[in-house]
Amino acid sequence: MTRKARISFIALICVLVYSLPAPADIKETASSFDRDNTTQFDPARQTISGRKVLVRVYRYRQADPHAYDKITLILTDLSISFDAVKGALPNLDESTVIVLAGEDQPDDVMARTIGNNVYAEPYE
Repeated sequence: MTRKARISFIALICVLVYSLPAPADIKETASSFDRDNTTQFDPARQTISGRKVLVRVYRYRQADPHAYDKITLILTDLSISFDAVKGALPNLDESTVIVLAGEDQPDDVMARTIGNNVYAEPYE
């Protein structure tokens, strides 16, 4: 793989941080975004880390763009690893796309957190 083997949901985390009830100092820290300061995402980690998410895996998007498999994965440190996807569905190639959509989520917290957003990442 040419990139780090994780799908990161920083935008999702930012939305969640702003929507959580938190003391003023946490809100101030979250509003001054600093990529090196990961403690600002602690409220999000406590809320969604370890939760199950349903992802769509489009393996044959050129041949059949409407065909996909749904798999359930666990968020680890606010990410889904490509290794977890490959463990659930072997024989993936560079044409595979992984999609996370709020409408697919059975967990109400994850569905509300993701909302109408769709996150897609090519498998590399």
